[in-house]
Amino acid sequence: MDKAIRYAFRLLRYRQRSESELLKYLKQKNFPAKEITQAVIYLKQENLINDLRFSRDWIESRLSKPLGIKRIRQELLNKGIERKIIQQAFSGIEYSEKQIIQELILKRLQKLKHESSQKVRRKIFLFLQHRGFDSGQILEQIQETIPQEDENRYFKS
Repeated sequence: MDKAIRYAFRLLRYRQRSESELLKYLKQKNFPAKEITQAVIYLKQENLINDLRFSRDWIESRLSKPLGIKRIRQELLNKGIERKIIQQAFSGIEYSEKQIIQELILKRLQKLKHESSQKVRRKIFLFLQHRGFDSGQILEQIQETIPQEDENRYFKS
């Protein structure tokens, strides 16, 4: 068990891990199942792994990028976090995707002002979609932020 715990400490030194991630890494190192179980129990008792805390910290760091809630949820699911823990971690978080999308659109418009309007709309849409924002909200915010009649303000003819 000592070797498994030492290896887990080494992993946790770099960043927090979900319980599922830690299990995966310990199994990859071929530690016996009994040692892995004992190590995880010990780490949980010492509050060194805590999926709720991990999720809240992950959400906070990813929102500062900023990324969409949809993408963050998927990342947490990929890290083995249960849906109920993800839901609990998101409770109480104030985050206006609409406002963030609008701000990101305006920033991107500055970088893409020398391109045609259709190309810019497509690039902005794909950029925001890749960051995990809702497609419907993206389209809505593009329409609000860059109305057809105001295109001359933003784009080169």
